[in-house]
Amino acid sequence: MIAQLVEPIGAYLESPESEIAIAVQRALFVLIANLTDHAPYSVFDFRGRIVVCKLLAEAAAARDTSDSAIDWIVDAAARFSRVLVEAEMLSSDEAAALQESAAEMVDDIGGREGGDTLSVEDLGIFARPKHCIQLLTVHKAKAREFEAVAVIEAHDGRFPHFSIYRLADDAEREA
Repeated sequence: MIAQLVEPIGAYLESPESEIAIAVQRALFVLIANLTDHAPYSVFDFRGRIVVCKLLAEAAAARDTSDSAIDWIVDAAARFSRVLVEAEMLSSDEAAALQESAAEMVDDIGGREGGDTLSVEDLGIFARPKHCIQLLTVHKAKAREFEAVAVIEAHDGRFPHFSIYRLADDAEREA
């Protein structure tokens, strides 16, 4: 549950861009909706933006005191819980569920090879679209500008299409 929030926050800490701050705001909306079973539209008003700024400040403070992603997640979850309870966006029980989610995430990361070397920057790597490879359909990619585009399975004059694999007849598929 908390993973959906720590990824964009980790990304923002490494690349403080407005697009990523908006992603944090959306992630906070989804997180609170999942914890409380109601849509917290107040996340998108002025008060909610202040809460997002407080979360980002707490995340930065936690990063300054934590050496690894695992330590940061535990510290940040406690800080986030406090901010969200103070803002009356979560109850104490819901904040405890948030921290429990952080503990589960830490256990999962710790149980994976290299998990103990994971950094906060690593947490946010997939939440920084400008810094990642984007996988898109050809239709979604058209009219956008990219430095490089690779079309998988485009060779020998062929253009790939998923339905080609449904054809049982080899001659028809080759044509």
